[in-house]
Amino acid sequence: QEPLFLSVSCASSTSCVALGVLNPGAKSTKVVVETYNGKATAEAVRKPAVASMTNVECVTRAYCVVATSGHGGTTGRFYVIDGAAWKAVGATISGAVSSLSCPAIGICFAVSGHDLVPLNGKPIVVDRVSKLTSVSCPTTKVCYAVDSSGDAYKVSP
Repeated sequence: QEPLFLSVSCASSTSCVALGVLNPGAKSTKVVVETYNGKATAEAVRKPAVASMTNVECVTRAYCVVATSGHGGTTGRFYVIDGAAWKAVGATISGAVSSLSCPAIGICFAVSGHDLVPLNGKPIVVDRVSKLTSVSCPTTKVCYAVDSSGDAYKVSP
């Protein structure tokens, strides 16, 4: 069975990670991580404690972060892909994550609803009518986000 890929991130032209799922929506959903080294791909199927991993961001070949969505009374989390294991790190996320950006090792931001959620720290509420849909943080001091109405925002975390 082919995985359904949801997100991809490349730290360089020879270091990419794609994140997807097998059996989406089924009780036995498994997370698939596929890596690319410039010549070939390698696939690993893992079943973490939370299978709602939908966004991946790689800062270096050895440092990738995944954000999970919280729903149904559960909270989402940030995870670092550490070799063959998932390691929960940082803050919890209360809603669905639509985007993730990591400008440096240990510094990541996810968008969830109206919030910009830092890896470590409290969510930053960005006042608007529409929910945030995407974020990009080119530096550790500034992020740019867009909402579902197509409006863009500059946020200084």
